[in-house]
Amino acid sequence: LLYNPYDVQFDGYGNMYVVDCSNHRIQRFPSGSNAGVTIAGSSGSAGNSRSQLYNPSKIFVSPNQTM
Repeated sequence: LLYNPYDVQFDGYGNMYVVDCSNHRIQRFPSGSNAGVTIAGSSGSAGNSRSQLYNPSKIFVSPNQTM
C-alpha cells in the first residue's frame, strides 16, 4: 500500500512512477498493472545510505526511463 504519495510521473512506455513519501521509496507500476515494484528506497526504512531515501517528495522520469 502507498502511504502519503507525493508525486506521480509517467515514462514514454506508459509506466507510472509514484513517490511514496512516508514509505521512503519510489515505486514503478508497469502500464496496465495495479501492482507496484519498489525501484528506489525500501519500504518503511528511512535513512541516508545509498540504498535508502528519506521522505522523497519529487521525481523526474525522462521518456527513456532515466530518473
